[in-house]
Amino acid sequence: MAAYVRRSVGFLRHRLTEKLPAEAAPQAAQAPQAPQAHPQAWPDPSAPAASSPARPAELVTCDGPGNTHVFRPAGDETFCGPCRMEEAWKAHERRFQPRPERGAPIPWRERVDAILQAEPS
Repeated sequence: MAAYVRRSVGFLRHRLTEKLPAEAAPQAAQAPQAPQAHPQAWPDPSAPAASSPARPAELVTCDGPGNTHVFRPAGDETFCGPCRMEEAWKAHERRFQPRPERGAPIPWRERVDAILQAEPS
């Protein structure tokens, strides 16, 4: 076994060959299938496709501000992503007013000097 563990590839090969069973699944556990007259190598073109690729949504004109632009909606949106984000920020600012500016912060040394000067000696 020492020869197999020198590299990760050898270790993985050892684990796969020694630890996994030889059969993937027993035959009795699989569902019985109807016998086919002759297996087809190519799918029948007249048969409907099992899964056709989904078409992307049609382009929609954005109702947002600025130049006219289009986007592909995921649902029933009328605003593109950037315009939707801008509207959300506007709603946030209307709901939560920004704090008034207090000016530049005073450095800690100046605050300590002001406290020391205010104390009686």
